[in-house]
Amino acid sequence: MKKHQGGAASSHIEEEYNLELGRILRRLGLSAKGEAQAGTNDHIDCLITVGDRKIAVEAKKGYTSAKRRRALEQASERITDGYARGGVAVCYPEGLTPETMDEDAQLWVSPLDGEWAEMTVSTLAEVVRQVSDDLETIDTAGKKFTKNLRVAADQLTEDQVRDIVEAVHIPLGSEQPALRAALLVASACLFHARLDAARSAGEIRKPRTDDRTGETYDGKGWPFAPLRECKEESDIIGALEESWNTILAVDYKPVFETALAAIGAPKAYNKSLTDFVRRCAGAALAAAGVLTTGQTDLLGRVFHFILDEAENTGAYYTSSAAGALLAGIAIREEDISDDLDFSVVDPACGTGTLLSAAAERITEVSKQRGRPIRKHLIEEVLHGYDIDITATHMAAVTLG
Repeated sequence: MKKHQGGAASSHIEEEYNLELGRILRRLGLSAKGEAQAGTNDHIDCLITVGDRKIAVEAKKGYTSAKRRRALEQASERITDGYARGGVAVCYPEGLTPETMDEDAQLWVSPLDGEWAEMTVSTLAEVVRQVSDDLETIDTAGKKFTKNLRVAADQLTEDQVRDIVEAVHIPLGSEQPALRAALLVASACLFHARLDAARSAGEIRKPRTDDRTGETYDGKGWPFAPLRECKEESDIIGALEESWNTILAVDYKPVFETALAAIGAPKAYNKSLTDFVRRCAGAALAAAGVLTTGQTDLLGRVFHFILDEAENTGAYYTSSAAGALLAGIAIREEDISDDLDFSVVDPACGTGTLLSAAAERITEVSKQRGRPIRKHLIEEVLHGYDIDITATHMAAVTLG
C-alpha cells in the first residue's frame, strides 16, 4: 500500500488532482471525467456516469474541518442543482501529489449519508458503485432512506421521544414513534433541499409580504441557509430553526411548523438530540438525488416501509402508477373548467399519492391550454384529509 509522501504537494493545483483521479477511476472501470463541465464557469471535480446515473465527486486539498465541510456542501449542491443524482466528498491528504496517486493511494472519503473514512482510490471506486446501486430504483432508495431513519431514531432517548410525540400529536398507539419522528424531520429536510435548488434557480425570491404575519417582510434572515450548511453546524437545531422560520416567511406552513415543533419539543437539548437531527438531515441529502429525477413518491414508500401497523389501521399504499391511472380515468378534459372553479377532495389522503396524481393530470391538460396553474392547484383546488398526522405531513411535502 502506498504511503503518503512528502514533497512539493502544495505546488500542485486542485485541478491536477481531479484530472488524475478521473484517469485512475477510468482504469478501474468507471466512466469518470475529472473537471467535468457544469455551468458556464463551473466544473464538477470528477463526474462519474453509471448507466443513466451520474455521481458527483467533489474534492479538496487537505483534511481540515473547513475543507471537509466545503467538499460535502459542493457534493450536495450538485444534486440539488440537478447535475447529479448522487454525491461523494473527498479530501486529498497532505503529502499526496498527482504523480504519486494511484489505485492504492489513501484518500479521505465521505458519502453524503455517511462518515469520513480513510480509504484507497480502489475502495472509493466501490463506494461510487454502491452509491449508484442505491439510486437504481425508487424502492432501493426508499429502503436506504428508511435504514438511515432507523439509525437516526435510535439516537433519541425515551424522554425525548415522549416529548416529540406529545408536541406533534403522533397517535399514542403508534408503533415505532421515534421512527415516525425521524420521518417528520427528515421529510422537512428533504423539502428544504428542494427549496435550496429552487432558490439557486431563481424560482424563489425574497417575499414582499411575510406569510407569517401578512405584513411587509422586513427581510430579516434572508436568504435562508441551505440544508447542507445547516447540517455541518455544531448547533444544527438552532441553524435549522433559523432557516425554517425564514422559509415560513415565504410559505410552506404545513411542512415546517410541524417539523419545528418536533425538533423544539425535547426538554433535554443534548448530543443525542443533535445527532438525531443531523442524521435526519444526512438521510435527506442522500435521498435528494432520487427526487431530482421526478420520482417523487419516495415518501409514500418509506411511510409504508416504516408503518408495520398499517394493515391494522386500514392504511394501504397506493403506487404512483395506480394513482396516475385513477386520475386519468376520473378526471376528463371536459371536467376541467377554464377558471379551475372546482375541488378535488381525498378524504383519506395518506401521503398524497392520489392528490399528486390529480395535480399532474390537471396540469397536463391545462398546459395544453397554455396556463401555469400549479400554485392555484395547491392552494385552492386540492384538499386532503387524514387522521394520521405523519401521513398528512408527508402529503404536504409531496404536494409542495
